[in-house]
Amino acid sequence: MTLLPVVDPADATDAQRAVLAEWCADRAVAQMPASLWRMLAANPESMRAVGKLGAHVRVGLTIDLVLKTVVAAVASRQRGYSYEIGIQDARLSAGGIDPAHVHATAAGDEAAGLPAGVAAAARLAADMAGGVRPRTADVAILREMLGDAGFVQLLVSAGYFLMLGDIAGVLQPAE
Repeated sequence: MTLLPVVDPADATDAQRAVLAEWCADRAVAQMPASLWRMLAANPESMRAVGKLGAHVRVGLTIDLVLKTVVAAVASRQRGYSYEIGIQDARLSAGGIDPAHVHATAAGDEAAGLPAGVAAAARLAADMAGGVRPRTADVAILREMLGDAGFVQLLVSAGYFLMLGDIAGVLQPAE
């Protein structure tokens, strides 16, 4: 059971319809957003702020897609956000990365055999989710791969998916 009603565009206020349309335009999609976003439309300005960050993370980042997907998958799994876990794990598989190895690495299994950058990204997202400072070696690997600007993009991406998972955990609690 959700904690807020899912806004139906047919019954929405003008401001809610506008922010839902803006969400679609920012992502260049025609499909109405999932129920989580339509719950956030209860406050169009807050939805807009989160949505703009999400559009930046989903379509505006220039970093390596595999690394971006790794942090999204790990952050979503750490927060139990099943909707996003399925999407990100499928993207990892399509990119030739075994999601089980990514999640095992995030959980501390150093024998998963992932490339150094992928493993570092998985551990970074897990560390962020756990509220601990990332390992110096992982930061060094990722900064060398991505540069400082790219490293910031990776941090923002992980933080976005952690935030989204936290919001979903409140608004769409597991039954």
